[in-house]
Amino acid sequence: MPRSEGVQSIDRVAGILDCFSADVTDLTLGEIAERTNLPKPTVYRLLSAMRKHRWIEQDERTGMYRLGFRLVTLGAMVPGQMNLRQSALPVMTRLAESTKETVNLNVIDGNERVCVELVEGSHAIRHFVKLGTRNSLISGASGKVLLAYMSPVRRDEILRTIYARDTLDMTHLQQELEHIRQQGYAVTYGNRVPGACGISAPLFDRTGCLIAGLTVSGPIERIREREATIVAQLLEAAAEISARLGYIPVGVERG
Repeated sequence: MPRSEGVQSIDRVAGILDCFSADVTDLTLGEIAERTNLPKPTVYRLLSAMRKHRWIEQDERTGMYRLGFRLVTLGAMVPGQMNLRQSALPVMTRLAESTKETVNLNVIDGNERVCVELVEGSHAIRHFVKLGTRNSLISGASGKVLLAYMSPVRRDEILRTIYARDTLDMTHLQQELEHIRQQGYAVTYGNRVPGACGISAPLFDRTGCLIAGLTVSGPIERIREREATIVAQLLEAAAEISARLGYIPVGVERG
């Protein structure tokens, strides 16, 4: 049975990705064509489509191709998500019990964030979050902590896309993100949902890369009066989850 054009294209894209390795990070169009045994026009067409999806990027100065940051994001998510929820859920449950507020876990997907796990608070009035909910990275504590701790190149790329012409707002947000990095967590009041407060901290994997954001959320009036206590509980929980994922902070020696 003849192979479909779609399957053939996927095989060719996989072949292009396989051209790159830790030792071979940059290749010309001709080198990729030679390694894949494909015609240059075909390789150029595939590379153009892959650039559109950020799987491949091209150096403007040399014209050479390399793997794109979308693959970095996906690659970081794969090993982490295999045990991220499993590692985080017991800690999230304890955090929800101690704060009595909703605790949720968000990861980056493209230019958005996705809620992949949550534990609801015990209060009758609470901030409802749904699994699988997608939201912007520039709103809410969950989004801003992820934006603050992602790679600078990826962050600048997202900000340039969102603030194509409004440099004033982009500068203000960059200053806010720098403040979040300095204090180690993000706090927002009514930033995404009126009347709701979120406090979020970053989670890191064994390589030290950002893998998710852990957030406590609830009504503003209830969170505000206990903010310092909740921040301390959140940071302790975030450190425990990161440790479960193999993260060792800088300056701490391995046993």
